[in-house]
Amino acid sequence: ALPILSGAILHDLGGSGIVITRSSQIVIRRCHLTGLKYAGVILHRGVTDSLIEENRIENNIGTSDLSAAILLTDREVDLASDPRAIFGLDSYHVVPQPVEIRNRPPSGNLIRANELLHNQAPGIYSDGAARNVIASNLIAGNAKEGISLNAASVANMVAGNSIRQNGSRWGEPD
Repeated sequence: ALPILSGAILHDLGGSGIVITRSSQIVIRRCHLTGLKYAGVILHRGVTDSLIEENRIENNIGTSDLSAAILLTDREVDLASDPRAIFGLDSYHVVPQPVEIRNRPPSGNLIRANELLHNQAPGIYSDGAARNVIASNLIAGNAKEGISLNAASVANMVAGNSIRQNGSRWGEPD
């Protein structure tokens, strides 16, 4: 049987909500995450063939790209031991790493039918993810971009999302 987390309610945490690292075939479904300081769901290095669907991630307070409602990243850090290991010395930007050492991207994952609403960071931020499908999500009212494919994110498919009224922090320095 697939490992499934369904129906969880996480709110007002001082860190991230759900962190998945070095795993495959994980299902995160119908969870409600709100008021978090960091990312709602993180798909970290080596996460493959997983399903993130029908979750509502809203009103999170972190302002860094790394605090996105859904974060995909291939940074070579140990999030299991230290959930803040992905942050650089300024505790805002990503820890710098050369692309050539980042060789286990989250890949083959399906992110579908989620509601990512009114977060202070992006709806979805991809930092080096590959071959994922981001489809049929409602991404609205987030202070930064709706979806950002960044830092060697390749071959991801983005289709059928409703992306509106994001970016109220446009033009403001990070």
